[in-house]
Amino acid sequence: MIKTAVIDIYQHLWYFCEEQIVILAYQESFERLFFYIWGACFRPHRSSRVVEYSAPESIPYMKDCDPLVRGLGYSLVELVVFKRQSTWHVRVVITGQSGVGIQDCTKVHRALLPRLEAVLQSQDMYVEVTSPGLERVLKNASEFSVFTGRGIKIWNTDISDWIQGVVLSADTRSVRLDTGGSEIEVPFDKINKAKLTGQP
Repeated sequence: MIKTAVIDIYQHLWYFCEEQIVILAYQESFERLFFYIWGACFRPHRSSRVVEYSAPESIPYMKDCDPLVRGLGYSLVELVVFKRQSTWHVRVVITGQSGVGIQDCTKVHRALLPRLEAVLQSQDMYVEVTSPGLERVLKNASEFSVFTGRGIKIWNTDISDWIQGVVLSADTRSVRLDTGGSEIEVPFDKINKAKLTGQP
């Protein structure tokens, strides 16, 4: 029963951790399993992984969807489009100045659906529109500019510690933060991980 409970906890942590870690076999000991869970999901560590910048216009179908989303008063944070068998799957993440609720997602969904059907030349698709969440982990450094004015924390590899502040601006190579007492600029190649803090 204990081992089953630990495995269940591990599987849930895998979902929220968003890190690629070793999948452990069921015969692993309790102590070894706990060590991997703690090490992979809770303990920040040095690695060669950095938050890389990809220009929004280079993301497939972004040019087709972004103007529609902006026209409704929102910003397009993430767009993922893929085909599984005969069905297209589209994941859209949006944000807005006053937050994002169910009605906002519905509005964007209705606007994007006909456009996506035309671009993908199919009506067999599943479109999901969501908010970024209070503590979103940034997947592309271009998101820094989208979240200007929002609270964020980054893992700086130079000091091996978290830095927390408000995003002032960002370009293709670095982000500028207001840390409360000063303004600092951090290059993307020094950022191992970045996430929203859920606070302004």
